[in-house]
Amino acid sequence: MKHEKLSEDRSAHLCTIPETHHDLAVCYAMKEEMCRLFGLTDPVLAEKGRNDWFQAAEESNIPALVRVANLKKSRTKGLISHAKYPISTGKLESFNNKIKVAKRIGCGYRNEDYFFKLIRYLPLPSVRNSSPNFP
Repeated sequence: MKHEKLSEDRSAHLCTIPETHHDLAVCYAMKEEMCRLFGLTDPVLAEKGRNDWFQAAEESNIPALVRVANLKKSRTKGLISHAKYPISTGKLESFNNKIKVAKRIGCGYRNEDYFFKLIRYLPLPSVRNSSPNFP
């Protein structure tokens, strides 16, 4: 492969990158496959896909990938149930983070009632955005 704007040395180096970083390419492909598996809605296909993924990860002999496969293997039941019930705790975690930020901004509250009213006030975006005192 010839690259017009590169010197001969740089062009040769560019061609050797895929061979020297084979493990990185494999890890990237495995990550993309795991992301695809999270989109499955059939538990049988999800189980088969994950078992195939675990086997491919172990056969790759890439230490980081084998470690991830072993960690995920212990959670196979939960990963399979995600295909049937695709729920997430993302909104809950987001709200918990808002509470932590409000607590940090206030540097502690002397009046607990005010703090709990503030927490109840947080999830109301239309009201919260109109307040000049609270970001």
